[in-house]
Amino acid sequence: MAPVVTGEGGCNVDQVGDGYIRADQLDPSQLLGITFSPASSLYTGAIMMVFPPVIPEINILEVAEQTIPEGASSAYNFMLPYGASSNQTILIQAKDFSDTNAPVRVALSPNKGAPSFFDVDIDMTGGNVATSTVNVVVPLNIITHVHAWTR
Repeated sequence: MAPVVTGEGGCNVDQVGDGYIRADQLDPSQLLGITFSPASSLYTGAIMMVFPPVIPEINILEVAEQTIPEGASSAYNFMLPYGASSNQTILIQAKDFSDTNAPVRVALSPNKGAPSFFDVDIDMTGGNVATSTVNVVVPLNIITHVHAWTR
């Protein structure tokens, strides 16, 4: 990232496998005198910032009818009581996403056993804060950790 990228030289990612080169400058069409190999690995842009002014958030607001305060930890632990249904819901909030939807993956990781994953696209066309309910299947009688992130 620089206002202008010029000079002689090159950047080679041939030996990296699926590597790519990202070059950001004010005018991304003006990469003069520099070679990139392979050429298909070059991505250009004009995003001249390290940290965006608004950082999108994903919040877990409710798990199995238990309310979680907005802004709480990105992980939540719970255990369903004996006799509870394994079919439960999780309410996810997306905030400050610039796209029309926020693609979110919810993970349930029990203390014992394999994790399970549930995907949801949260519709952001109504504003910068939106929620979606995710139907999940929860293992019974074991502590389970809930995580959510973009995919």
